[in-house]
Amino acid sequence: ARALLYCGLDSLPQAVAHLQNLLESDPENAAGKLLFKQVRSLERLKAAGNGHFKNRRWAEATAAYSEAIALDPNNKRVAAVLQCNRAAAHKEAGKLAEALEDCTEAIAINDKFTKAYVRRARIHMVNDDFQKAINDFDRALKLDADRSTEAELKEAKMLLKRSKRKDYYKILGLTRTADEREIKKAYRDLALQLH
Repeated sequence: ARALLYCGLDSLPQAVAHLQNLLESDPENAAGKLLFKQVRSLERLKAAGNGHFKNRRWAEATAAYSEAIALDPNNKRVAAVLQCNRAAAHKEAGKLAEALEDCTEAIAINDKFTKAYVRRARIHMVNDDFQKAINDFDRALKLDADRSTEAELKEAKMLLKRSKRKDYYKILGLTRTADEREIKKAYRDLALQLH
């Protein structure tokens, strides 16, 4: 029962250690063997996903996290963490819709999961959906006050304010780092198009 508790708390190493102790004292415990095998596989898949993520192999990371989620879908807390990790891999791969979906599912499982709110807010920022990003950053700050989250919230508010003004760079099809020559050329090209 304690091993199941550790699994539910996303403490997989403690669950493995507890199950090893159980199997040392009772090697014939069939339920313990089965659970040990499952928790070990879950831990292995999560570690593989994390390794792929660190090596910037987004598709492999997503596959490993998906396999881990499918291995024990009833373990909601672990599933929420894995979905949040999979969301990070999706975001890095440019699959923002899937990343948002994973974050939302993780939050539905555990509405006190600060990391999922912050990750979803960052995805909203990439999508230029600043109001939703502000809402998620606010929720994350209510759960856990963090200076970096406060800075990101401040940036989201500034970008929301800026997005309500006309962006002449965007109208001209330029980035904010464009120099004077590029701006004049883009202006002339657009003027010729519209006149």
